[in-house]
Order: sequence, then structure tokens, then C-alpha cells
Amino acid sequence: MLLAVVAFVGLIAALLRPGLRWVVITYLALVLLYGFAAGSDSDLAKIATGLWDKDKFRIVAILPTIGVPLAAWTITAGAAELTGSLRGRVARRQDPRPLTVVLVTAVVTALVAVTAWTGPALGGVSSAMGDVFALPAHQKHGLLLDADEAALLERVGEFVPKGQVIVGNPWNGSALAWALGGRRVLFPHLGGYWDYDGRVIERHLDDFATDARVCPAVRAEHVRWVVTDPGRLAGDRKAAARFSAIDRVVTAPGGAVLVASSGSTRLWRLTACW
Repeated sequence: MLLAVVAFVGLIAALLRPGLRWVVITYLALVLLYGFAAGSDSDLAKIATGLWDKDKFRIVAILPTIGVPLAAWTITAGAAELTGSLRGRVARRQDPRPLTVVLVTAVVTALVAVTAWTGPALGGVSSAMGDVFALPAHQKHGLLLDADEAALLERVGEFVPKGQVIVGNPWNGSALAWALGGRRVLFPHLGGYWDYDGRVIERHLDDFATDARVCPAVRAEHVRWVVTDPGRLAGDRKAAARFSAIDRVVTAPGGAVLVASSGSTRLWRLTACW
């Protein structure tokens, strides 16, 4: 909190100095981008932040790279002004020397690191991280993964040969088959711009018997396996619904054969098109 107050005072002081106004503009731009990333999933937000930096946590991690030096400059400049006043001289409006700013930045950074490590905040962060990454045993309750699904995805290498591809709705956690089981998935993240074959499979996989585009796409992408799970990550329902054809293919005659299961998660061998 103290660091935030000092940084805020520094922003006010930097705003009054023409040569340092770029710091204020940069800081405010990052705050605005954080707001875009945290509060909107619109195309404008994605363009403004870049597809990779759409994650709000990446943007908020940049703020200390400006906040800590700004706090160090504020302390240094304030100390210089105060020292000049106490000595009975007219305090001149002078920027501190670069070496002084560097040294104070190092000291402030060290103090912040030490207080964060030894203070009560670390315990709170640890507890919060534990809550975020804890896996429910059977019911997702809006999370991407539960323990049952993780157990099956870790074992997909026992069933899926290398070089063959798994398809699934990424909103049900199937995308993590690549990270947990070491087998490639066709849709490795929640949203993206797929190629022609990927779009056909995404929207029309269950129409393999009637749509002449489906089987060439399946063979071109080497898709031979399907992962299904009724649980969905809470969020954009429309985005998740775009992959519904993948769930329907396993119920279509001749679509797939069940190979393994864990809880509500199923691994199917795709028989359509093969």
C-alpha cells in the first residue's frame, strides 16, 4: 500500500514536469490495456492488447517495472527537496542524478521483495493460488478441469499412438490432453483462427455421412480420437457451442467407439471416415 501511495505521488509530480510526462502516459496506457483485457472479450480489446497479451495477468505484471522506478525517483527527488529546505536554501527544481535513481530503485525493490516474502501477504497469495489451482474431484462447477478428467488425460498416451490427433471441445478441458498426456490436439486453446479443415471439423464433424467435406478434413488432420466431457468452463457459451458437432459425433451411428473413461470424461476412437 505504501509503495502504491508513493507511486501515485510520483505520477502527480511527473505530470508537472514536461520531460517526465511520458512516464504518466505509459502508466495510464497500461492501466487502460489492463481494463480492456480484464473487462472485455470484444475484438477491440483483442486488437488493443494483442492476442497474446489479452491475458490480464501478463499486463498487470508490467506495471511494477514502471511503478518501482517511479517510486524510487519520487523518494529521491523528495529527499533532495527536503534536504535543500532544511539547509535553509531555496530548493531548486532539479532531477536527481541517474545513478542515485538506480541505487534507490534497487533499495526500494529489495525492501518490497523482503516485506512481501516475510509479511502476511505471502500467505494470502499462497492461499489464493491454492484455491485457483485446486482440482475438484468430480464436478467442475464452471472450472476447466476436474481430477477425473486430469487422470484420463494423463493416460491418453497409453491409447493414442504418436502422430495421431485428438479432437475435442477445448472448453471442456480436452485441450489439456497435449500438456498432460503428450498427444497433439486439434484445438489446443479456447479460441483461434483455424484453417479450412479445422473449421469443417469444428462445425460439421457429426455430418460425416452426408457432408463430403468432413472426411477429407479428418484424414488431412490425422484426427482419430475424440475426448468428450459434459462440463464446460464458465464464460462464453456461444464460443463453446461452436464445437458441439464434436460431442454429437460420438452418438451418431458409426461415429466413434468408447475406449476409456474416468468420471464423466470419455475417450473415443473415431470410426467415422476411417
